[in-house]
Amino acid sequence: KVVEPHLEQLAAEYDRDELIIVHLVPWLLYSIPEATERYNWYNYGSGTPTMMFNGLNNALTGSQSYNTIKSRITAQLNATPTISLKANRTSSGADSVISGTVENISSSALTNLVINGMIFKNRGDYPYSVIDIFEENKITIASLAAGEKYNFTMTLNGINWDGQGADGVIFVQSVNDPQKRIRQSLFIN
Repeated sequence: KVVEPHLEQLAAEYDRDELIIVHLVPWLLYSIPEATERYNWYNYGSGTPTMMFNGLNNALTGSQSYNTIKSRITAQLNATPTISLKANRTSSGADSVISGTVENISSSALTNLVINGMIFKNRGDYPYSVIDIFEENKITIASLAAGEKYNFTMTLNGINWDGQGADGVIFVQSVNDPQKRIRQSLFIN
């Protein structure tokens, strides 16, 4: 509630290919086990609200100004990417399938990568509330050489994306990175 007006203003200023807001509820109303596990995995400590901009290194806690939040977004958008991520989604009844390509666009090999995702929808007080994290469907890439591409398909059984009125995000993250940065993310509707 403290920063929601700022986030709503920023969401209106940026396209979804620049800014994706998700609200992870690790306990109480709208919590899901995967959200609690992911919150614990980040092991950030305390502070409400906690806002993470690509991992632990760029986190903010407590009441923050619009300009402080925007500066973190600007810094992230100006960072040089190491991964190119392309994907699309199709539906088949109660299932959704996400297919795509991850490409290493850096000059060195990348190791221990994970492709994962989550879907979210508006739940009143939580306008970007995560309703599922694809933990059981995540894909591990042991190594990706410079310039190498990896094609993937993720079948999400029982996730009726359209029927739930959900949006989503797919992301590539380095598993062993102590900052737990997301190397690239992509909005999927």
